[in-house]
Amino acid sequence: MEEKYRMGPAAIHYNGQLMDWLTRGAEALVSPQLKNIGFDQDIDYDDVLMGLGVEVKIVMGVKTPEEMAVLLPYVNKIVDGDKTLFDGVVKPGLSMRSKGVPLLLTALDAEDGDVSNSFYLPRATCISPFRLVYKSDDEQIVEATFKGYSEDRIAKRKFQLGDRTAVADATAPEVESSSPTEGETDIDKGAGLVIEFKMDKHIMADTVIKANTLIAKTDDQAVFSDYSVAYAPATKAIRLTTSAALDANTQYAVILGMGIKDLNGNSLEPYVLKFTTGS
Repeated sequence: MEEKYRMGPAAIHYNGQLMDWLTRGAEALVSPQLKNIGFDQDIDYDDVLMGLGVEVKIVMGVKTPEEMAVLLPYVNKIVDGDKTLFDGVVKPGLSMRSKGVPLLLTALDAEDGDVSNSFYLPRATCISPFRLVYKSDDEQIVEATFKGYSEDRIAKRKFQLGDRTAVADATAPEVESSSPTEGETDIDKGAGLVIEFKMDKHIMADTVIKANTLIAKTDDQAVFSDYSVAYAPATKAIRLTTSAALDANTQYAVILGMGIKDLNGNSLEPYVLKFTTGS
């Protein structure tokens, strides 16, 4: 699914420098590149993310050809005394990514210090011809499209929207407490037993599913499947509720798998709780 983001008048920082011309508007198009994975007879079973395409279309006011030429990776500026030439020489095989430089758009209508709508491409290259929108004696308004390339081979970042000082949480979620507690005995074996895990951070609700949990006897690993799974965001609690009776005087292991993730996509380290039922 493509996502469009539109910005009104904005300041342009190109290759780390604030340009003395502004955008009249910009539109960023982010499009995931997917590979369909067929399964059995269902051709729409799944899609796998293979990449991400990012393009930014900018309408901007410029005064001289020199201002436009600074954006074009295939134009060379030649200065010969008081003479200036912009020389466009085709170089087949030229890496457009290698010519990419940082491009930052900062909304002018934002409050001082508000960068929540800033759009940043760490490596951007102009890939389109300039289309003249308006021309006067003092100014030309042109439209151009920039493509975002991966920052590098390790950090495959293509864009950032918002406050770039934000630091991603890379810490795995943990279980703070459980009920029953680890090793507890004489647990009610009847249907309706609630096994609760309180987490130290908020969890992505759609990862709290039965497929990411397991209840089994510890002696013969027989799986108990008569239970439901739910997540209570207000208390950050994962709850497993049995719908049939457990065996009496039996030790069970309850496992939360690494498919359970926090809001930043960090996976839970597999967690095991053991308790023993009563008579």
